[in-house]
Order: sequence, then structure tokens, then C-alpha cells
Amino acid sequence: MEPVSLRAYQQRLVDVARAYNTVVILPTGAGKTLIAGELMRCKGGPSVFLVPACVLVKQQAIALRSWTKLSVEEYMGGMQFPSSWEILVTTPKAFESAQTRGTAPPWSHFTNVASALARASISLCSWSIL
Repeated sequence: MEPVSLRAYQQRLVDVARAYNTVVILPTGAGKTLIAGELMRCKGGPSVFLVPACVLVKQQAIALRSWTKLSVEEYMGGMQFPSSWEILVTTPKAFESAQTRGTAPPWSHFTNVASALARASISLCSWSIL
């Protein structure tokens, strides 16, 4: 199955986010997660997708798995930290705790970071590890 086709405005936002750290503010259902997933698929490298609540970890992981066809893992407190993934979906608190314990990699390990923590927005950060 091919990755999901983007609408023109979604593709423009992906193109911008490939060049610059970007905050996308769109209404519910307008494709913020799809935009983040496409950026992660295009840029490659390990990515982390932060969501505000455990209930959203599974929901966003299912969507990202379906749309990107990448290896997507879920991480919440009390779970064993996954050993490999292309996209990790987690809450900030769980990820911070794993970093404190030394089981999660440092931020510099990630090529892409998407944060869906603010209502109706998603922050997309990408960098190249030199």
C-alpha cells in the first residue's frame, strides 16, 4: 500500500518543515499527524512523536503505522523501553523518566521530533546529526 496522498496545503507544510522548525496550527481532522508522519517518512532517521496523554499514544501510533508504513513503537510509563523503532510515540513524562533512568536515548539521537502537546497545533523539529 502506498503512503497516504497529501492535500496541497499539507504538502506545502511538509516542504516548509523539511527546511525549518515549524509549528502547524490546524483544526481537528485537518491532518497534523499526517503532516508529521510524512515529514518523518521523508527525512528518515529515528523520530519521536510526543503526545499529552497515554490514551493518545496508541491512537497516534496506529495512525502513523498505517500512513507511513514505518516501524512505530509505543512507550508509556511501566513498559519496557523499546529497543528499535523508526518512530517512537510516547508522552513527555514517560520519555523523561526513561531518559533519567538511562533507558531512553538523548535528544541528539533523534532526527525528527513532533510534539502534539498544544491544542490544535503540532511542533515539527528536524535536524541532521553531524
